[in-house]
Amino acid sequence: MESTPLTGGGRSSTKDPVAAAQDLAGKVLTKENAETAGLFLKEQTLHLTQMASNGDLSLRLLAMLGGLAMVATSVMGFLGHVLTLAFVKAVIDMYTLFLGMVVLVLEGRQLPFPPSLEQGITKYALFLKFVWGRGCLYFVAGTLQLAQHSLFDLVSGGFMCFVGVTYIIVGQQTAQKLAELRNTSEETLKSKFAEADLERSGTLTQSQFQNMTRSIGVKLNLRETE
Repeated sequence: MESTPLTGGGRSSTKDPVAAAQDLAGKVLTKENAETAGLFLKEQTLHLTQMASNGDLSLRLLAMLGGLAMVATSVMGFLGHVLTLAFVKAVIDMYTLFLGMVVLVLEGRQLPFPPSLEQGITKYALFLKFVWGRGCLYFVAGTLQLAQHSLFDLVSGGFMCFVGVTYIIVGQQTAQKLAELRNTSEETLKSKFAEADLERSGTLTQSQFQNMTRSIGVKLNLRETE
């Protein structure tokens, strides 16, 4: 089977190199490709915005586990402190129980909580719409539970502090990447899109899109480019 030449129409190219380059640039930087590049930028910006607002799925699972642990240890601690007449600690258990329920409402979207409940919480605490904001709340909740000094409280509170710090770090990193994408000029995007579209198909694969964002200076991992 004969191999198909790389030049158009199966003919060898005798064009001047400069003219050939101009012709290729004209084909690559078409209106359709520019629109496709703009669409990719909008989609990625929306994805990063959702990440900054909702958090990564694996992080949400960690937060749900922390919330469940807070609820369980708080209920047991409350009963024990009431029976031993340690009312101050029992009040703290009520606070941590409430905060554990808040964590489950914010992160457990598969749980049977009405959507209006989360909306009501974020309406009066706007910072909880963002990953870093929830991280601050989770860290405070964890330190509050650490103050109870029991073994279960120390484990649950320490885990919640870890989740809170992780949320804060991830939230800040995602916000920075979002800002970098928004600051990318349209001309730079068109050029980088053309370089990444090796097949000249007008679309990019996931790996090609990741390479394009890297060339712009925005480093996204595989999960962030999905």
